[in-house]
Amino acid sequence: MQPVIDAVDDAARVRALEALALLDTPMALVSLVDLERQWFKSRVGLAVAETPRSMAFCSHAVAGRELLVVPDTLRDARFCTNPLVTRAPNIRFYAGQPIFSLDGHAVGTLCVLDTAPRAFGAAEAVLPRDLASLAEDELNKNALVTARQAAEQALQQFNAELEARIGERTASLQESNRALTREVAQRKDIEDTLRQSEARNRTIIESSLSAFVSIDTRGCIVDWNAAAEHTFGWTRTDMIGLDLATIIIPQRFRAAHHEGMARYLSSGVGRVLNQRIELPACKKSGEKITVEMTISAFPTTEGVLSGAFLHAARSSTPTVRASARWWRSRTWPTSRWSSKNAS
Repeated sequence: MQPVIDAVDDAARVRALEALALLDTPMALVSLVDLERQWFKSRVGLAVAETPRSMAFCSHAVAGRELLVVPDTLRDARFCTNPLVTRAPNIRFYAGQPIFSLDGHAVGTLCVLDTAPRAFGAAEAVLPRDLASLAEDELNKNALVTARQAAEQALQQFNAELEARIGERTASLQESNRALTREVAQRKDIEDTLRQSEARNRTIIESSLSAFVSIDTRGCIVDWNAAAEHTFGWTRTDMIGLDLATIIIPQRFRAAHHEGMARYLSSGVGRVLNQRIELPACKKSGEKITVEMTISAFPTTEGVLSGAFLHAARSSTPTVRASARWWRSRTWPTSRWSSKNAS
């Protein structure tokens, strides 16, 4: 006994069914095609579970990779002798939409079949495509889940590795920053020490009762203390930057001075370094005097500087006479200094 259905409600139900635009074919399949057969993952209206691939309509749809419609199988040379057409289930109409795997391979179809020929237009073609898309989602569900899980695991691993690299980089930067801070502190200590040393040296030079004169590699005066002002008569302002030889070295010894200075700078050899000697010199007033001195050489960032503490000798001595002979010989006697020794 069938249940009683209200006529009004039943009419609304039928209209809703029609609105779904479902094809009213007696047979529908979800088929998968392998090397030798097609087998039916899901089927309605068909008793068999598989057929040989040689008989499969779906094999043609898979090869074409697009919707295949056969309005009348008896009028299609590809299928008119097919056993599925000439015998049961007597297929006369076929429409199959390929189903694709995640990597883009056509693996089967969603198809509808009828025992009678039928027209099939563009409007009807929409439904198989939509249903095939749903079937694809279902067939690829496991692969999608696996792919999503793999992607999540890869993302977690990437995040862990990234955090580790960030941690390592942060630790490295922190260590570099600490090292830089230490270096800055060390340099500051060195600079403070140098400033203190320079201040002490300046105090010693300025407070010394002996004249102090220093020249650069060009022979130009770079330092001239108060005692030098008193000894020679020129002020510091007058002398800084001037050529020492043209100011205080007598005329007849100047060429020898320049030549000997050049040899010393090129070879690092000079006998007079760190030894007490006596040499003739000129004062601003024109007076000729003999000065006692000890010459030292010291490297700086601007090159080798030479400096000497000196004062006027009381009388001509054998040392004075030997020093004069040295000027005339135009040779710098031997005491070696070089950048290698300085370093």
